[in-house]
Amino acid sequence: MGNPVAPEEVWPVDQQVVRGDQNGPFAKVQYAVYRLAMGFFTRMPKSALYGFGRIFGMLGKRLDHKHAEAARGYLRQALNGHAGMELSDRAIERRVNVAYEHLFRVAVDAGRFDRRHGADCSPERLLEFVDADVTPEAREAIGKGCIVVSGHIGDWEMCARIASAVGFRPLYAISKPPSNYPLSVEFQRLRESWGMRLLPRRGAMQFAPKVIQGKATLGMLLDQRARKRPVMVPFFGREARCDRSAGVLLRRLRCPVVFIAAFKQPEDLRWRFYAGKVIHPEDVAGKSPEQVAGMVNTELEALILQHPEQNFWLHDRYRGA
Repeated sequence: MGNPVAPEEVWPVDQQVVRGDQNGPFAKVQYAVYRLAMGFFTRMPKSALYGFGRIFGMLGKRLDHKHAEAARGYLRQALNGHAGMELSDRAIERRVNVAYEHLFRVAVDAGRFDRRHGADCSPERLLEFVDADVTPEAREAIGKGCIVVSGHIGDWEMCARIASAVGFRPLYAISKPPSNYPLSVEFQRLRESWGMRLLPRRGAMQFAPKVIQGKATLGMLLDQRARKRPVMVPFFGREARCDRSAGVLLRRLRCPVVFIAAFKQPEDLRWRFYAGKVIHPEDVAGKSPEQVAGMVNTELEALILQHPEQNFWLHDRYRGA
């Protein structure tokens, strides 16, 4: 497995197995279809690829009724109710289409980059395609043991890869594997070839102190609806089910928390990486999990509003709240 991280870099936590549990004939067929589709789309020229993206967007909205309806409510709450954009119903429908199109691009562009430049290309080579905007406050956290937080904003597949290239390394990303076993094996192989290591979402908290004590970086996506023991905290002005354990972890580890995102640029296969707001240990001292989750939500909202057309609006953040 290729790895652009320097050999002298020390990984404080051993490599973990992050696998799904479905490995029957149907799982193997799904995996084969995925490999064929990726092989087809990653070879396609940009113009044709974006045409397929638009088709994927229209079909996604029409066939995936549950997530499309969730996206409509999420968009109205965030952009009309919170940001005051006063988008028409037609504009909301277009943004639902764009959310599916963006999902398609995120799924394909990492493979397209690897086909052109190699999954194991050096950090220096990767950064030739990135406009990095790292605030002095965020840069100060590098190499001291920190947490980087983002969501399904911009290009979340490339975000951790770029963060590692910028200097947030060794980087461990907490990951929920797909249930499909062969697909989860492929995803772990690919992502770790990019110079990071995965930690399984279940049980990741036991490794977190060792990661931080080893001066490494722990990456987390915190914009999904929590299922177990959530805290109810406003997100864009409406209560959402948020992760309780994340708030507890941020408070216990007493390390900087840096908010990051990698936004797609108009040019093909170029990104703007942003590492901005930092929450310091003293900022969360004595705060409840609800208060910490509220601080996280505020920063995620700010990242989303930088490029709302690049957010994954298909998450049902508000169901069950």
